[in-house]
This record gives sequence, C-alpha cells and structure tokens, in this order.
Amino acid sequence: MTLLRKSIASKDLAVNDPIIVTGSDIEVNALLLLDYSLLLKREIQSVVKPGLKEIDVTNRLSGEVIVKGPEEQVRMVLERIAGSEPRLEENSQPEIDVKTTPIQVKYPPVYAVDIYRSLSMLLQSDVGASDKIEGPALEALKEFLDMLYEILPASQEYKAHLSEISVWLNSKTSITGQEWIAYLEGIQFPTYKGPFVACNGSKPHFRGYPCGLWTLFHALTVEQYLLSSSGPDHQVDSVAHALNRFVPQFFSCSYCAFHFALNTANVVRPGESVLPENRVTPNPHELVLNESVIPTLPKAPETPRDTVLWLNILHNRVNKHLAGQPSEDPTAPKIQFPPSYLCPACWSQSSTGELELGKTPETEESLFQFLVERYRASSWKYVDLPTVFITNAV
Repeated sequence: MTLLRKSIASKDLAVNDPIIVTGSDIEVNALLLLDYSLLLKREIQSVVKPGLKEIDVTNRLSGEVIVKGPEEQVRMVLERIAGSEPRLEENSQPEIDVKTTPIQVKYPPVYAVDIYRSLSMLLQSDVGASDKIEGPALEALKEFLDMLYEILPASQEYKAHLSEISVWLNSKTSITGQEWIAYLEGIQFPTYKGPFVACNGSKPHFRGYPCGLWTLFHALTVEQYLLSSSGPDHQVDSVAHALNRFVPQFFSCSYCAFHFALNTANVVRPGESVLPENRVTPNPHELVLNESVIPTLPKAPETPRDTVLWLNILHNRVNKHLAGQPSEDPTAPKIQFPPSYLCPACWSQSSTGELELGKTPETEESLFQFLVERYRASSWKYVDLPTVFITNAV
C-alpha cells in the first residue's frame, strides 16, 4: 500500500527540499537517484538498510514521509510530483529483447545541442540544487568554470558570461544555490532547453543528460589536446582534475558522484580529499576509498594525449559497471566503446584469443585518432543550436 503525503507533494517540496530514499537494494536506490534527481530538481540522498521490504522516501529537512511502497509505486509518485505522468511516447519504438536480438548500434555524430543541453542542466539544476557552496565545493566550481573558459569550444559571448561569473565567484567565500541561480538569471546566462538528438533515448528516462555530459567531457579532453599542439598554455591535468573536483561535488546523482570520485582517485592532488566532504555518502559500506583499488584505476594522465585515452577508459569502466542494469537503454547497450565494427583498427586479439581495446601501441594510436576525430568541434553537427553558444552553429 503506497502512502503519499499530499501536503509534501504540493507544498514542502516546492522549495527544493532534499529528500532521502531508503531501501534494501543499493542498485535500485542508485537508479532512482539517477532517474529523478533532475526531474525533481533537488538533491536526493540514498540510504541502504538490508531487510526492508519497501522503499521509503522522506523529506530530509522535515522528516515527513513522501511515499512508502514498492519500486513501481515509488516511481509513479515521484513522476507525479515532478509533473510528469508515465506515458508511452507517440514515436517510441517497440521493446527489444536484448537477450535474443543482436544489436549493432549505429552511432550518430556528436551534436552540439546535446553538449550544451547537458551543460545547461549541469550548471542550472545541479549546481543550483546546492544548499550552500563554500570551501572545496566553491573552489571546484571556480576551477570548472575557468577550465570551460579556456577549453570549451564556445562563442565569445558565451565565454564572456563564463568570465563574468568567475569574477563574481572570486569575490565570494560562500554562496547558496538560490543565489547562484539568481545571478545566472540576472546576467541572462545562455541556457539551451531544446531536445537531445544523438543522446535522445528510446524512452524519456534513458540516456539524455548523462549521455550529453560524457560527450561534453570527451570533447573537452580532445579540445585540450588540440590546443596543446599550439603551445603548452594549460596544465597537463587541467581537464582531468577539474572533472575530478567538480563532478563529485555537484552531480545530482549522489551515488554516481561518489562512484566517479573513486574512479578518478589517482588524479587528486596532494592535500585534497578523494571523496566530497559536502555530501553524505549514499552507501558507506561500498563507496569508501580502498587503497588497493588505486592500482586498478586507469593511469593518471601525464600528457593531453593521455587525457583523451584516460577518459575513454574511465567511461568504459562505468559502462561495464552499469551494463545490464534497468537504467540501460535496450536500443543503446552499454558496451566498450568504440566497438570493433566501428573501429576495427582499435582492437587486437590477445594470446588467449580475446579481443582487447587499445592494448598495443598500434591499436592505442588508432583509438586515439578515432576519439580525436569523433569529438573535435570541427566534427560536430550544429543543427538547431543558437549562435550565442558557439559561432560555428548553423
């Protein structure tokens, strides 16, 4: 029996109060966080308690119960709160049985709208959902914006806004999420709200925002490499370190944020914390730093070229972790990218007969060239993107 407190849905949650999802299954909790953090535009914390038969969602500030019940009923209530009733899209494709139907995904080129849609959501929704931004979180935000200004392919107008925000932040020792949003609105910071294209999922809760973020991150590593060829103006780890500092502090899915922090633990600089100090660990039993894991991480980049390859290895680690989970779009399985049919020269056969990605000098170079060509701004498609974002838009 699902319990729904009507006063919470209509009143208390209107001010972006954080909520707590308590359940017995860490994967179910993580997927709820990933699927609904943006829809509800608030921070969602996960608490795992073995033995619970139902999922309990409460207002973290008031302690009042929002909904209590099985996963399907919890999802229905959360979608109702978000103003988004579950529906079958008119143009949705029929379900695909991924166990019996072999899928050879056609990967479209990078669309600039996907990059700027996710970046807009990241800066508006995720940063804006923070109660208070200070200390390491504020420094991470400053570093991320500085990195975007230096490296992101963008118009002069867009970069001027980034610079203006940085000047404002440098005068602050603490801000709230509401102050952040108010400032962005005050300077009319460009926000793209159009639909995803290449990152559009087969259903509304598939792909989209996370896909666009990974595309942005890949594009930043490639742009850093291309800029480095004209002069060493940036620190070798400027992109890797900015992502390591920013994503764990602000990404709305707290489980994903901590997982990203652990997977990039070896790019942390001396004196810095691996895990974000401004957030509650969604699962203290799993998401803790184990020093034995460090050697298994992709080697910390030492050159801009390394960074391009490092992020692809990291992305594939995450894909392997999420493969087969309910959040996986059946029309776009989480595989090791690029697949052999997309880049045959990127793969080789091991002594045991297994296919390996980028494990020899020759296949690594092919993989690197593939990634550069795919994610460089000159390869993007600029359909429907206003020129305020990037001057190459058509």
